[in-house]
Amino acid sequence: MRDYQSVSEFHDARHKRIILLDNNFFASPKWRGNLAYINDHHLKVSFCQGLDLRIMTDEMATALAMTKLDGQVHFAFDHMSDEPMVRRGLAKVIGAGVKPEYISVYVLAGFDSTIEEDIKRCSILWDEYHVHPFVMKYNGTKANPKLNALARWANRPACHRNHTFKEYCDQRAIACERGA
Repeated sequence: MRDYQSVSEFHDARHKRIILLDNNFFASPKWRGNLAYINDHHLKVSFCQGLDLRIMTDEMATALAMTKLDGQVHFAFDHMSDEPMVRRGLAKVIGAGVKPEYISVYVLAGFDSTIEEDIKRCSILWDEYHVHPFVMKYNGTKANPKLNALARWANRPACHRNHTFKEYCDQRAIACERGA
């Protein structure tokens, strides 16, 4: 993490919306001051990069919940080994008052994971926390039909809202079960 500017240094007062490009906003020692400035100036903010649930504290979650969001806030769940930290972070953010419908979680799929682990991460997010998983296929791979189906199912909220992944695959005659 390398800080370049505080929000106050680049915000043009004529604008009430800002987009932050920080790749790990809460890793910055300036996050408190930046959110204070955003909230004091009644700005709507778009965090276009994923925030890190693994380092989420109660203080961070509360500050985020008090912030006006411009669209969804994005997080990441890249590895099954991060599951306990992701669960703890999501519980803090939702518990602080960020509504699940305003949360999207990037799921890196097809990299250092099995399709079953990728499916499980999406299911945890949707079924248990009611937040939107967004599958990002590693290197945009198109060779794996199950991975393609998972991305289409997860990235279209109406699909995963109305069908399990298995139902989605069955309707399309895609073998999505283990070993298929």
